[in-house]
Amino acid sequence: MSGGFPEALHYSFADAVNRFVDWLVLAYGDQLRNVSDGLLQVLVSLENLLRLTPWWLLLVIVALMTWHASRSITRALVLSGLLFLIGVVGLWDKLLQTCALVLVSTGLCVLIGIPVGILLASRPLARKLLMPVLDVMQTLPSFVYLIPVLMLFGLGKVPAIFATLIYALPPLIRLTELGLSQIDPSLTQAAHG
Repeated sequence: MSGGFPEALHYSFADAVNRFVDWLVLAYGDQLRNVSDGLLQVLVSLENLLRLTPWWLLLVIVALMTWHASRSITRALVLSGLLFLIGVVGLWDKLLQTCALVLVSTGLCVLIGIPVGILLASRPLARKLLMPVLDVMQTLPSFVYLIPVLMLFGLGKVPAIFATLIYALPPLIRLTELGLSQIDPSLTQAAHG
């Protein structure tokens, strides 16, 4: 007698998942391809814009942004120096690709996350329904998101955008909802008045 799980109790839902993915690709394959092509076009355009910008100007922009955010000359110089070092070791193009990927993902997160956070703050039912989804999104490792995205979009930069988006959306949605739900009700009433 073996200690394995009884074969009679096995249930596989692999066929159902495969049928669903086949249906999804057949029914919405063109729309998925259009979304993928559109995101890739935005990403490549941003990469090309970053490549056209002189390296020293990018370092100055980063230094100014760092100084504006931290009010520290030391931090601005250190960060610019580290970016300069990336260029010295020959990884400048990879840096620009990563920067474009992060900028596109961040832009999409803001476009999606803030309205959803506002919805959750104003609709208790939506909050009850979406909070468990956000919990799952924050709990699972980002590689888990890549599996279905890779099946639908293939290898490349677009799956990376989606994986980053899924990973970064929950904190933005939660913080937006939290910030709006902690506003004093009298201030909200005054704003409506």
